[in-house]
Amino acid sequence: MNNTTEPLTATTPIGPPSLLVLPHDILLSLPSYLGDIEDLVNLSSTCRALHACVERILPNTLLRLAVRSRALFQPWPYLLVCATARELGSWARASDANEAELASGLYRRGIHHLLGLALRHCGLTLARIRRLHRLRYTLISPVVDLVDRCVGYQWGSNPDFWDSGIDDAYAILADASDTFFQLAIYGELFGPEFDLLLPSSVSLTEPRSPPAKKLRVDTRLEFVKYCVPDFATQCYDSASNITLPDGTLDPRRAVINYPDGPYPQDQPPDKNNNLALAWLLKSKRWRPVWRRAREVAGAAPDFVSPTTPLRLRLGTGDWRQNLLEMVMQCQGLDGLGMAFLGKDAAEAEYEGEEDEGNGDDGDNEEEEDNDDDDDEGEDNDDEINDNQNEGQGLEVHEQHRPFAPTWTSVGREMEAEVDSWKPQIREWRDRIALLEQEPPTTRVGLWNTHDYPDLFMDLCICSSGFVVGT
Repeated sequence: MNNTTEPLTATTPIGPPSLLVLPHDILLSLPSYLGDIEDLVNLSSTCRALHACVERILPNTLLRLAVRSRALFQPWPYLLVCATARELGSWARASDANEAELASGLYRRGIHHLLGLALRHCGLTLARIRRLHRLRYTLISPVVDLVDRCVGYQWGSNPDFWDSGIDDAYAILADASDTFFQLAIYGELFGPEFDLLLPSSVSLTEPRSPPAKKLRVDTRLEFVKYCVPDFATQCYDSASNITLPDGTLDPRRAVINYPDGPYPQDQPPDKNNNLALAWLLKSKRWRPVWRRAREVAGAAPDFVSPTTPLRLRLGTGDWRQNLLEMVMQCQGLDGLGMAFLGKDAAEAEYEGEEDEGNGDDGDNEEEEDNDDDDDEGEDNDDEINDNQNEGQGLEVHEQHRPFAPTWTSVGREMEAEVDSWKPQIREWRDRIALLEQEPPTTRVGLWNTHDYPDLFMDLCICSSGFVVGT
């Protein structure tokens, strides 16, 4: 019997089979077969070789895993739509067909239509996900808290709300996190178009190049109607001057009912999203923060006196001031960090110590203006659950407030980043001051909205008819 041990060769199996013997291109494809982000994390922690493969995951594959991990990306689907909206807007501007595809499916699925398109045409990177996680605590949570004090639960919980306990009381049911992300998504989709009107020479944290074209006003209105749903928007049949010569209603204002869409037949939306966002933009708690941000940036004074009534300052008054306010507030998620430049105004409001002459915009006459608020992804249906979870957004109610970062502590973390906006704000104001003519407008019913992203007037158009005579 021969007891001689045979020598090992390159083909001699050693131990159990290993993934690492697979070709590199197969290893790179492994993430596409995973179930969700948690599986990806587990795969990444297995060994260095698989960690390297995970780091090179395709952006669209990562987005698909994120969609399957909805518990990690709350509020759903707003956070993921916000994270991909800028890229989706660039895709829509690439051709008229792309823009038509974006606009035409909104009535059927609303915000979920945008996520379906993103699954087909956009992606996420690991760096972007890490940044979103950081922004949740450093930017999103404190600004949502500010929104909540303007039009949300904390606003409505003020003592004697209807008996002069608050000077801008109104019947609005809204979720502060929804309102925040609706503002952010509008800015991500349409905000880059400001660069066509106000070319920038300032280098921001994330360099941006001007878009090749603008999305149509009609597309913006479709977004507002179906991604910012509201009972007020359903009142289109009461809107003035929207009947066309052939007897039909102007499709820019009319709303289409669809069984599983934002407006099912005989089932109005359960939140006042449109009214809440419009109320936020003219809130006496929101506006001082942005005015203070302009002062800190060296972009003061405003183009109009603080004593001018609100209706003459926002949307229908001094067009330069309207442009300045819209270009600042419609820059998307990162742009909302500009609010930290005015954080001392927010903190003063929180403490109830803000001087009436400086903190309420000097609008003693604005109380009379409250009544003037006119103020497909079918291939991906197995990945997107159209039933939006209620109560899983960013809660900012009284009982949760201790867990939210304070404006002071978060401001220190954000200071370096938000400071990069200061020269941009100054340049915006300087360029607006040089404009000799008001940018073109588009009329729908009784209202005009600008060709640049004019969110306030887009909201007014889409809620016309809610107040009699509008």
